[in-house]
Amino acid sequence: AGCGGEPLGYCPEATLTRAEAAVLLLMAKHGSGYVPPPATGLVFGDVPADHWAGDFIEQLAAEGISSGCAPAMYCPTSPITRAEMAVFLLMAEHGLGYVPPASTGLVFGDVPIDHWAGDFIEQLAAEGITSGCAPSLYCPDGIVTRAEMAVFLSVTFNLKLYD
Repeated sequence: AGCGGEPLGYCPEATLTRAEAAVLLLMAKHGSGYVPPPATGLVFGDVPADHWAGDFIEQLAAEGISSGCAPAMYCPTSPITRAEMAVFLLMAEHGLGYVPPASTGLVFGDVPIDHWAGDFIEQLAAEGITSGCAPSLYCPDGIVTRAEMAVFLSVTFNLKLYD
């Protein structure tokens, strides 16, 4: 779909929105030709049926990958954080009902044992999907760029970045 008015552009340093994350994640999981069922507009109050990524966002919920950002809300234009991405990636990889091992709080200095996504962040590291943003740090509130998303997806789903 491109970016910045360029049909073949990727804009690697651009911030990734939650809507873009839904599309890229499901296409990485199911294949580049994947087309989800049409959106109904009934799943999230801020994602009408005609939203450009509505079908992907609703399918993300149907597969149990995300329940949104708040009750009945998805926040499609909000940037996605590294903590949210950890949850998205592992739920997409392992499927509905996945529960990672309990967090120890010892893997990253900025992810305490009681962090809401700590279990997922530590499991992402255990699976070799991330080593963090800096030595001993994960930066859970950091915003994911499109370049980072490409790496996360290629490692999680064993995709080739180059031919």
